[in-house]
Amino acid sequence: MKRLLPAAVLLLWCAAAPAEPSRSGPAPETELKQRIARELAGLAEWCSERRLNEPGRELVKEILFVDPRNRRARALQVPFARETDPAAAEHEALRRRQASTGRVVAPLYLELFARKHRPAQNALYDVYLLRALRHEPRLAAPVFDRSWRTATRNEDWSRARMLLAEGGALVPVNGVQQLIADLDAAEMREIRRQLVPGGTFVLKFPELGPSVKKDYRLMQMHVVLPDDYSPDRQWPLYISLGGGGGSDRPNRLTAGLGFVAVGLPYPRDPRNIEQAAFSPFTLWSYYQPMLQKLDRVLPNLHPTNRVVFGFSNGANAVTALVAFSNSQFTRQYRYLIIHEGGMQQSRWSDDVWQELQSCALLYSGGDKSYGRQITAMHAEAVEKLVDAQLLIFAGGHEINQEVRDTVRAWIRRKVGD
Repeated sequence: MKRLLPAAVLLLWCAAAPAEPSRSGPAPETELKQRIARELAGLAEWCSERRLNEPGRELVKEILFVDPRNRRARALQVPFARETDPAAAEHEALRRRQASTGRVVAPLYLELFARKHRPAQNALYDVYLLRALRHEPRLAAPVFDRSWRTATRNEDWSRARMLLAEGGALVPVNGVQQLIADLDAAEMREIRRQLVPGGTFVLKFPELGPSVKKDYRLMQMHVVLPDDYSPDRQWPLYISLGGGGGSDRPNRLTAGLGFVAVGLPYPRDPRNIEQAAFSPFTLWSYYQPMLQKLDRVLPNLHPTNRVVFGFSNGANAVTALVAFSNSQFTRQYRYLIIHEGGMQQSRWSDDVWQELQSCALLYSGGDKSYGRQITAMHAEAVEKLVDAQLLIFAGGHEINQEVRDTVRAWIRRKVGD
């Protein structure tokens, strides 16, 4: 699973924003997805009869992400959980059935792909194209070719690269590896032009799918450089994880403190694409490649002087990253601020607590909001011999001036200039 994340994610989150049903019946987009689900369900049931459970499981996943309420697919989840070893002849019959089903569903996926949408939603709609390409390569290849070429002409380097990387594995593209290398180089040239004092640039990750934002916009991060930025020295990193649906723009808590600041959005859980929520168990698998790319773009980031601030849902995200990253997160991100949230702390194991002894934590909660829970969380950290500070401020579910002043002073003291 080390390097398969982007492809796996693209194959999982194959449903688009749920269309609003009209009073006279299903909206066209909903109807298209239901038609796809019906065709795939027929193939899945055929697999179940022949104990072809591995391909059956993949079909059920695809069905439920197109039509999450599909009863036929849900009924197959338990039977497909068993392992089987069917005869080779069954696999040959499966290939013929897959080809037949693909000829039906590929045009439907292409019709979904062609629906009008905003550029910010390309990461979502491109999945329909890639699904069509997987089911019926010859039919979808011309649309795929036009799409990556259009993205290149529009200088949408990350989208063009994603399409080539994923689609190039399904249909032949002359010189695909060189094309991808050229797109990488073009993106880096564009970014380097923006590496100036006080500059801002955006790193896009269409291969990671849509964020939890209502418009299903792609995963991306805004990077803000210090006013005195220079490539000739190391810079500390500040990451902000906002409340609710989060934001791909950083807050201003470290403005003037000499930090490179980024905002990380929350990815939609591919197991339930219609729900605007992330999975705490897989969050690091999204953030790790994003932050690795940031390190490649800015190799002068300090390796461990890195602060992560989480407010509300962001505090839940921080505690999830600590719990479910096999200590990879805390080995590099040593200064954690948990403000008005943090429900995943209850999942921290003894090994996690031991790793946190090399970190510093600031707990913050309002006396009219999460103060009691935050106090208990801080007490647990102290008991586990972690460097932990507590702020209970006068207020509710907010970031007020007392919080800002305390956070900035804590960062100065812990990270320094």
